[in-house]
Amino acid sequence: MFDVAHRPSWPFHVQADGLELRDVGTVFTVRKDNGRALVTVVSGAVSVSAPARRASWLLSAGQQIASDGPPKPHAVDVNAFTRWTTGRVEFDDVSLADAVREMNRYAAHPMVLEDDGVGRLRVSGASMRPTSADSRKP
Repeated sequence: MFDVAHRPSWPFHVQADGLELRDVGTVFTVRKDNGRALVTVVSGAVSVSAPARRASWLLSAGQQIASDGPPKPHAVDVNAFTRWTTGRVEFDDVSLADAVREMNRYAAHPMVLEDDGVGRLRVSGASMRPTSADSRKP
């Protein structure tokens, strides 16, 4: 997640999987996962271009675009998409393999599924990293 100060004379640039971003003061995320980049604007606006697609967009708060997705930005629930910044991860009808892959992004000791069939099971749930107060509970 990037929180960029407003400085039009000194724009902030990011390149990820064929997308080029130019920001002059906003909060946005760039997630690179499974060979694609996903850009989500939390507040403000970000200029995004995809030279290979010969396209460019101006994303505003609550919009998202993927390097391999539909050819235009779409609306997202920014609060749900950025819960990871508070230590919360949620899943709604995803494969267990995808849930494990996501949890491993934050794990000191990655989980491994030894059975591909188990990885295809669908799961829903939430996880919260423990706070210092939680770690003191018996």
